[in-house]
Amino acid sequence: MFLNFNFKKIRYALEAPLVWLGIVFFRSLKIENSANLAGKIAVFIGKKIAVSKLAINNLGKALPHLDSSQKNLIINDMWDNLGRVIGEFPHVCKMSADEILEHVEIDENSRKILDDLIAKNQGGIIFSAHFGNWEIGPKILLNYGLKVKTFYRPLNNPFVEKMTSSLRGVKMIEKGSEGNRQLISALKNKEFIIIIKIHYLIYSYSVLLYISAISPAPSSIVGESAIKSLLLSKRFIPSPIIILNSSKS
Repeated sequence: MFLNFNFKKIRYALEAPLVWLGIVFFRSLKIENSANLAGKIAVFIGKKIAVSKLAINNLGKALPHLDSSQKNLIINDMWDNLGRVIGEFPHVCKMSADEILEHVEIDENSRKILDDLIAKNQGGIIFSAHFGNWEIGPKILLNYGLKVKTFYRPLNNPFVEKMTSSLRGVKMIEKGSEGNRQLISALKNKEFIIIIKIHYLIYSYSVLLYISAISPAPSSIVGESAIKSLLLSKRFIPSPIIILNSSKS
């Protein structure tokens, strides 16, 4: 176990400068070129690793009517999207919300939802998922006037985690006992918590039940308007909130 632990620390230490070089390289390109190149690299590498086979098997179980070409198309799009997020990350981190809005549009229905959330001044949990570039949401919502924090699981590599979290420029709450306390405190302060991964939904619902049990006025925290589903980007599905206008060249 000791040798294993040391090997992992060495691997993490070696990965960190490579990630930094990648960030510097993609930042040196225009955002469109960075996204396109990273998408192509991700598709090329992603299709050759074991997780792609797992994804194809899972697609076969979940959507048995798909043929091989359809499944391969979904897998390609998955890797392309992940690559584009990576390629856009260095740019999104240093961009202001106004600069991001040059690439993003908020439809009229979404504006009404956001205006309603601000008017009610209740706070709540915003559920999202890994659609499109999930990094843009917090900055856009902060710019719109919502008090937002993102609840997330830190990266396994602590060096890369420290590097990327310092670049984001938005408040993050790490999953864990301390993060749970921060989450509950933020909701009581009428702030919004963004939860991106779908498997957190059950966990978050449990937190909401806990809050409703201890809060003297649970309706101010847990209510019909406290939870809004904010799914990002039109790369995979239509979005009721934020639509990322990105196109492949």
